[in-house]
Amino acid sequence: MLISRRSFLKGTARAGAAALLLTLPVPARAAGDKQMSAADSVKILQATSEDAYLQIKLDSVSRSVYGQQEPSCLVLLGFSVTNRTSEPVWLYHLHGNPFGEYYDGSTGISGTFQDQAFQVQITRSDDMAQADQTTADGTVCTAYGVNPGETIEVTATGSMSSEAGTLTLTFTPPEQHGANAGAHDTTHTFKVEFSQKCDSSSLQMAYL
Repeated sequence: MLISRRSFLKGTARAGAAALLLTLPVPARAAGDKQMSAADSVKILQATSEDAYLQIKLDSVSRSVYGQQEPSCLVLLGFSVTNRTSEPVWLYHLHGNPFGEYYDGSTGISGTFQDQAFQVQITRSDDMAQADQTTADGTVCTAYGVNPGETIEVTATGSMSSEAGTLTLTFTPPEQHGANAGAHDTTHTFKVEFSQKCDSSSLQMAYL
């Protein structure tokens, strides 16, 4: 079942995180850049995970405060993802209904910080592979991922506490199809340490 671009854009425009992303620059990363923020307030402790399907690297992390009455922190994550197989590997799904009205589905990334759940939204890009799928009950599912043999940059964002602590991320690709069926059984884990509280006067950043 094919979904019109207009229907797709209409649905995705409702995502609240997208508006926040427009106000924050994505940190630029130069080859071999090992820059750390002031006082090394953020460090990537566990940066790489791989299996027979994917190699995923957490290349960059930034955290900054937004909001005034109840300030929170917005975290921007930069991954590089390599598909090691001969078919697309899907990173996340968007689900909808037979009328083509989309709503956010599985993002594939979650985690914990200070014993609280941490939800992450992946930002779609033109570099991603894309396929429309329809389940037996008529549910629309659009998969986004990496084409065979390619490496793409993937940006994700999430809201979290401004406190110091260790952020643990788990990246679990959704159910795969064809030759890559079973790839979703692998959970990729990443860890980031924030040694200082994030306040409105600072931008915490780290590059691998």
